[in-house]
Amino acid sequence: MAFVGDTCGIRRGGNFMVAATPPPDVDLELWHASLRTIAAWNPVSLFLAHFGITQPAAAHLTQFADVLDRTAQQVLATLRSGMDDDAARASFVEAFRADARRGVGAQDVQAMEAAGPIDDIWRGLARYWRGTGVV
Repeated sequence: MAFVGDTCGIRRGGNFMVAATPPPDVDLELWHASLRTIAAWNPVSLFLAHFGITQPAAAHLTQFADVLDRTAQQVLATLRSGMDDDAARASFVEAFRADARRGVGAQDVQAMEAAGPIDDIWRGLARYWRGTGVV
């Protein structure tokens, strides 16, 4: 078992994952390097800081890498949309909550938000994208 903190995200309701990306220091390249390092350990299971043990580890790592990239692209799309930050963040949060409710239900969404506020997910990734010069 690998104890991975927040590196492998938040998992709720079986298959719904969240990339906890609070500001200030999100670095997608380093994050993916960390995921590859964890995968190289060949763990059977992962102990996530939020919501416990998950297995098989390899499947979780693959799925989480996709979630991380998809979330990052969603934030980038809001930044490129021409909306001001408040509107872009609100748009992301609304879409994220709707996805989460379909995936795990309102009660689990509330628990996830207590562990990692959705606004912070947007803020961390927005700061990352701005730091790269992409937007």
